[in-house]
Order: sequence, then C-alpha cells, then structure tokens
Amino acid sequence: MGKRCRPLTAPGASARLHDLLFTRRHGNPAAHARAAVGGYLNAVGDAADDLDTTTYLMRAWTLARLVRTGDLEDAVLDELDRRVVRMFDGDGMKHPGVLYPLVEALTEPLIAGSGRNGDGHINEYLDLMASAWMTLPGSRGGVPAHRHPRGSRCLREQR
Repeated sequence: MGKRCRPLTAPGASARLHDLLFTRRHGNPAAHARAAVGGYLNAVGDAADDLDTTTYLMRAWTLARLVRTGDLEDAVLDELDRRVVRMFDGDGMKHPGVLYPLVEALTEPLIAGSGRNGDGHINEYLDLMASAWMTLPGSRGGVPAHRHPRGSRCLREQR
C-alpha cells in the first residue's frame, strides 16, 4: 500500500479521474469539474470527429452545466461550434451519431454567466440542420416521398 503512483499524463485519463472525483463529491467538486472539462477538451484536441470525441465533448458540456460555470460552458460550446461547422463543411450528415448530439447541445439555452450573446444562435443551428437535411440525395427533404407527411401530393409534385 504506501507506494505512490506516477502522475497521469494522458488528458483523457486525467479527465476521467477528475470526473469520477467530481461524481463522488471528493474534495472540491467544482475544481474537479473544471479539471475534468479541461482534460476532456485537451483529450479531443484536433482528433477526428468520431463517437469518442463526441462522448468526451458531451461529458465536458454536461459537467460545465452541472457546476453552472459560464466560462467552462463557453469553452466547450466554442469547441462544439468549431466541430459542427467542420462537419457540415464535410460529410457530417453521414455520421448522425457524431453530429446530432453536438447540435443538440448547441441548441440548448445558455446557463447564467455565459459570455455568449443570448439564445439567438439556436435558430442558426436549426437552419443549418434543416438546409443540410433538405439536400440529402434520393429523398424529398430527407424523407422518401411515399413517407412524407403530405404523402401522394409529394409524389405528384416530383413528377
């Protein structure tokens, strides 16, 4: 027992440790949440947009909201915004499990203390999603005509 462990150097591992300490309310929970958010952001860095990065970013966003710290939420939202824009410029619509949770977080109302300008950004993201959805190939607005709410009317309009 009395042996000391080497310090964690991997940002993802450090983030997870601080996340667990926050969850257990060990020591200073707010400091652990701040360290976890920073670790998660460092862990994703410039990594590819995949389910792991989305998981890290969503946990960072959740922690920032749990401790109601506007500057932490702003840092996470800045990263989410950067990734969502990059995904829309690329093939993000082919990876809904990666993209949609990020957009969902970006469309939530901001917590008090956020440095962002109100909730006007929500419509921008929803418009971006709607325009991307409408351009999906082989469908009318992403919904096959025979399943569209207006049904056969859409089929007639396509002809």
